[in-house]
Amino acid sequence: MVYFCIVLSFYKHIESLLIRHDYVVIPGLGGFALQDGHASIQENKILPPSQIICFNPLMKHSDGMLAIEISRKENISYRKAVELIEEELKSFQLELNNAKIASFGSFGSFYKSETGNLIFDPVSFAEFLPANTGLFPEHVPASSKKEVVTVRFERRRLINYAAAIALILGLLFVSPHLNDVRYQHSAGLIPPTFSHTFSVDSVRLKTDTLVTDKCPELQKDTFEQKVIVTNDSELYHVIVACLETEKKAEKYCDELKKSGYECAHVLKPEKTYRISIQSFKDKNEAIGYMENLRRTDARFETSWVLCK
Repeated sequence: MVYFCIVLSFYKHIESLLIRHDYVVIPGLGGFALQDGHASIQENKILPPSQIICFNPLMKHSDGMLAIEISRKENISYRKAVELIEEELKSFQLELNNAKIASFGSFGSFYKSETGNLIFDPVSFAEFLPANTGLFPEHVPASSKKEVVTVRFERRRLINYAAAIALILGLLFVSPHLNDVRYQHSAGLIPPTFSHTFSVDSVRLKTDTLVTDKCPELQKDTFEQKVIVTNDSELYHVIVACLETEKKAEKYCDELKKSGYECAHVLKPEKTYRISIQSFKDKNEAIGYMENLRRTDARFETSWVLCK
């Protein structure tokens, strides 16, 4: 009977942790995190700007918080809480394998891609999040009448429009990478660099402001022969992995750089070591790059944007 009650409230425990900490790790499954979303239109509904739920399958290493939450709320031992989590995940995996799609409480649902990767489809509007309190989707009634609009162009304007279209098509053929977000930051003038050295408590510190045409958004300092990015907190990062140790994170980061992602770097650790494949000063550019990355490379179809 105790187990039955806990199963019924399993997702409520996850909701409680997500509300308090902005993230929660489900051992063996992955991690959920909150992210600010834009207003959007879905069918006959207008969704307000609200917090959305993101999922990262690489955050599988348990931090113990979920087991502690269940143990404390249900007044059971930590070991018993771990066993209950494992049993609940077994049931979830069984449902996913049999039905090919499985709901996960009020968070959304999961399904597997053609390559076997686990894909999370979040709910369009998470009502249980405090940041979304008082926000409601606006329903737009579908019109039964179709209005036909006729637009007339003057001859001179038509010629101007044709010339503009021809110019745009010419630019697209000359620059095939123009629409690829990955190449939007690869051109530009190289500003002058400067460096200076000073001594603090007999420690020799050399600071180089490295602004290059490849990663203009990153500001790096060299300390004891190790390059460190100093403005991570000011940027929007496209995260492709979260690993348990710095060694694993640096190794994976090196692999990304060898694959052509030269701006990849490891962020300051918070529970895990997050790897940013590209960083931006503008939030919309980061989201655009993430969406393009998901479409063009199956390895990163679960990438997400870390906001300030």
